[in-house]
Amino acid sequence: MISLEALEALDYLLWLRTGNGASEALRKSQSSISRQSRETLIAFGLKIHRQEGEWQLKGPKDLLQLERELHQLYRFQRGGPLRLEAPYWWQRALDPAPEGWCTGVFDHVGIQRPQELLRQRIVDAWLYAAPDLPPSDDPDLQVFRLSAMPLYLVAAPDHPLAGEHNLSLQDVARFPTLALTSGAIPQSEQQLRQLGLWTTPMRMRCYDEASWEGKCSDGLTITYGHGLSMQLQPQLSCLDLPLDFPTGDALVVHRDVASFWAIELLLLELRKRLAAVALAQPSFELLSC
Repeated sequence: MISLEALEALDYLLWLRTGNGASEALRKSQSSISRQSRETLIAFGLKIHRQEGEWQLKGPKDLLQLERELHQLYRFQRGGPLRLEAPYWWQRALDPAPEGWCTGVFDHVGIQRPQELLRQRIVDAWLYAAPDLPPSDDPDLQVFRLSAMPLYLVAAPDHPLAGEHNLSLQDVARFPTLALTSGAIPQSEQQLRQLGLWTTPMRMRCYDEASWEGKCSDGLTITYGHGLSMQLQPQLSCLDLPLDFPTGDALVVHRDVASFWAIELLLLELRKRLAAVALAQPSFELLSC
């Protein structure tokens, strides 16, 4: 119904948010991105509009989704390029992008938008961390666990609790602990609130270091660290308070593409890149399934 290039232009625009981003990723002019996106919208009787910083489509999408399924199958069978989205803590580890894959914006706050992109087959795979992963009985999505690791509380080196031993949650409760807007990562939010954490919401439309880890520069605010994120915040110190909060990264894909060789190769490459983290962090465990 529509060419591969035309739907690709629209989906990259939806994914990367701007004509410039889509233009750079696809190595096309912005005018080509605009023209081909319009062509796709007209073909499916859709309109596009901004909602909370993201492009959304308005109109009947059933035929579009069938077309996306077909185009995704073509990408997997003909060698891509395939599309991978991930949270901010993966940005360094995914540079350069795995062979055959194109990476995204790395700045989504929470799980709603990236999971939406995955379910709509705009992206082909998504990295995120437990506990905010699709359940094992999700009819459409399959989760491949990559790692298991603890969650740490971290703060600036001049924080009153830095260097103190045998801390309790009561000690931490005297200080602000960062939080996202309610519902952004619902499972984590629920568990951290039960621990008396997650007390000071930060309004971020997109991830911004100054609005997250940077808040710890006040010498009072506490945030969180795990796995790859610990490598991105060397200026912060772990507090001596083990949390009963198991987490760990995972790759999420549609079940009907999970057996493709491209997914197996991606899993091998991701585990290879995580191996250095496992060497540096004794509590970090690589998983094989």
